[in-house]
Amino acid sequence: MRKLAHRERGVAMLLCLFALMILTSIGLGLMYMSNMETGINSNFRSSLDAYYASKAGLEEARDRLRFGFASYSVAPPTGLPSTSNPKGVVYILNPSSGSDPVKPWDATNAYFDDELCQEAFPGLGLGTPPGMGIRCIASPGASGWYTTANSLDPNTSTSSALAYKWIRVTLKVNKTLNPYCTDDGGCAVLTQVCANSSNPINIYETQLPAGATTCEQAGLQTVYIITALAINATGARRMTQYEVAQVTVPPLPSALTLDGPIAAGAPSLNFPNSNANAYSGIDHGSTAECANPLSVNMPGVGTISPGSTANITAPGVIPKPANYTGSSGSTPDVQPLSNKYLGPYSTIANLNTLVANITSVADQVLGSNPSPVNLGTDANPIITVVQGDLDMGTASGSGILLVTGTLSANGNPTFHGVVLVIGKGVVDIKGGGSGTWYGSLLIANTATDALGNTPGLPANPPGTPTFSWKGGGNSTLQYDSCFTQGFAGHAVLRVLASREQMY
Repeated sequence: MRKLAHRERGVAMLLCLFALMILTSIGLGLMYMSNMETGINSNFRSSLDAYYASKAGLEEARDRLRFGFASYSVAPPTGLPSTSNPKGVVYILNPSSGSDPVKPWDATNAYFDDELCQEAFPGLGLGTPPGMGIRCIASPGASGWYTTANSLDPNTSTSSALAYKWIRVTLKVNKTLNPYCTDDGGCAVLTQVCANSSNPINIYETQLPAGATTCEQAGLQTVYIITALAINATGARRMTQYEVAQVTVPPLPSALTLDGPIAAGAPSLNFPNSNANAYSGIDHGSTAECANPLSVNMPGVGTISPGSTANITAPGVIPKPANYTGSSGSTPDVQPLSNKYLGPYSTIANLNTLVANITSVADQVLGSNPSPVNLGTDANPIITVVQGDLDMGTASGSGILLVTGTLSANGNPTFHGVVLVIGKGVVDIKGGGSGTWYGSLLIANTATDALGNTPGLPANPPGTPTFSWKGGGNSTLQYDSCFTQGFAGHAVLRVLASREQMY
């Protein structure tokens, strides 16, 4: 028995060492897994940081296109990119320091534009695009095919600069042997691509018509391609791209558009009784705001049907009929508008989509009854969306004002631009004072439809609007093509497509 016990000495130590090895392995494994998880999270955060930095670059270029490159000492692209067109490609540069040169046109630079050849600009001499996922390896070579500008990032050229290194702005063209060929089937013909926004609810891209040198000359809108590259301090790299076009708010067909049925006796309407108050569709054309007013007269008041027009012009509904002038030449100038002129304002579905589109590009989106509120100036018109009621009081403003609840005012309110009251469709103005509204006003009740359904059926016309302008004073609602179309076109720049480039 003694000999057997002697042989078993040290077994406990071996077992302890074995257990210690197992526990050490488990601990090391847990540490490794923890470090790996931390690394994955860090890489993901770094990649996401680069992604959003590139999106910030896209938005900078979008703002420049929206408000005019001239304010930032560089012009937007004026023609298709070529080796002889210095304004064909615009690069906006955002280095992190003087020792961080950003030269996207240089194939030896760390931030070389290795996506440019995928855009298939024939005038740059880069040949046929190499295919999806294959980077460009050469630049056009010749000089003079690009213009540069400094980024508006307040920290540009410092270590705090956002991670986007450059933004490229070009016109869009058809593509040959390229997966992004999305025009009307003529990809073999390399031409500029335009946007048709005659109905902003259904925007589509099309080729520049034969004989036209610009999209605007053909009544279309220029489509810009904006590309941004971001590389942050950890080396994470993301490249994103927008297709954008200037898209105007649909033309308003009259000084005051009552977008819904008006019953006999017009119980939902209360027109002013002042001798000085006036509603005019005669184009005021503020030349201080645009060089070439349309000089096209509109109805003073527009309705959705001859029946509604007859109910408004019935004796006693309009106290001062001679004060309502417009394109018909007779007074009161109240005219029915066909769907051709109402267009996207003709159904609840279109109106709701329009509200969503304007909200998506608004300068400010406010809740019900905001106070105080800045509605813009002639020098700086803005898009304001109020999701609920707005009491303007005696305020003034310029741009586009969209109110989904009740729009009310009292005293001397003024506005220059487009006023859309879409939702509850209620306007209640008291006193009137001497305020003058230049532009156009549309009221649409989308809470019910023309048949009285609640909620309204999307395909139906909107319900009866409510309009009350008590007192009137010397106030005037005057159609103005410059304030209406000029501000609308200036204010809205639509993103037609958004994607990430894998280069």
